[in-house]
Amino acid sequence: MRIAIVNGNPQALAALQAFVLAEPGLKLAWTATTGAAALTQCLQQRPELLLMDLLLPDGTGADAIHRIMAEAPCPIVVTTTSAQGNAPYEALARGAMDAVALLYPGPGEIQWSAMPLEPLRRKLAQFRRILGTAPAPAPPATAIRSPRLLAIGASTGGPAVIARLLGALAGPLPMPCVIVQHIDAEFADGMVRWLTSETKQSVTLALAGVLPEPGGVYLSGGGGHLVLDKAGRFAYRQEPLKCPYRPSIDEFFLSACSQPLPAWALLLTGMGRDGARGLAKLRSAGWTTIAQEPASCAVAGMPQAAIDLAAAELVLDPARMASMLSQLTA
Repeated sequence: MRIAIVNGNPQALAALQAFVLAEPGLKLAWTATTGAAALTQCLQQRPELLLMDLLLPDGTGADAIHRIMAEAPCPIVVTTTSAQGNAPYEALARGAMDAVALLYPGPGEIQWSAMPLEPLRRKLAQFRRILGTAPAPAPPATAIRSPRLLAIGASTGGPAVIARLLGALAGPLPMPCVIVQHIDAEFADGMVRWLTSETKQSVTLALAGVLPEPGGVYLSGGGGHLVLDKAGRFAYRQEPLKCPYRPSIDEFFLSACSQPLPAWALLLTGMGRDGARGLAKLRSAGWTTIAQEPASCAVAGMPQAAIDLAAAELVLDPARMASMLSQLTA
């Protein structure tokens, strides 16, 4: 995998460069210290993955991500030494694929030569297992019914679409909404706060043992696979351990198959195939299943995989999905 690095701190840049050069299976494509230089490099030699810092000499990493995704889109992972504040979620909303927190275990001045890179190593190994899907035509749309449960699965580019969908609502939903977003556990709390501020909906973490209630918007907590138990309450499990997606959209969708009908499931933008198999099972169980229109995705892998399996009853862009959901609170 060809990796590019954008970081305005010379010591951090050197540490990340040394990591990529030493890691088996990785190749260093290029480095840059500013957002403008990164855009120029992406236009000339697009990497397979871009590691982007949030603080750059010529602006924020989120601004740089916005420019790159508009002119030379490529998979971007944010590297940050803090999971606090809104910056990681703004970066995800601008099109970043994911974020990884390189958190130091104790107080004191950061020593870049001792940067804790194991989380980044795990993240890159995950992406190398996931990358690589292809497009296919969409099936025809059919009629839908008002749901008792709304389930949403998302990955790369998902936060921006989720914020748009929830922001289109005139008030609380008359049913529970459960969101499974590929996100590391340390970012889950911050994403709850960001979605709440962006959408004015009551967004909370999906806590084990909680029964989802109408009007509640619940976000998977990260670190394990969110599922619904036989009583319809939230639970977390570690299996399957080898699943490259955590939390797994497939695992949640499969656990929800026995929930009372009617129910809706939306599979949004994302890399890989997570959610496609589960969406197919939900459609067989009588759910209304909806995939994001591939051309509108930051990365079309997940919804396209669902379309390939004929798992999507409807294929809609975010504007049409937002219009459909807004009718639930009109």
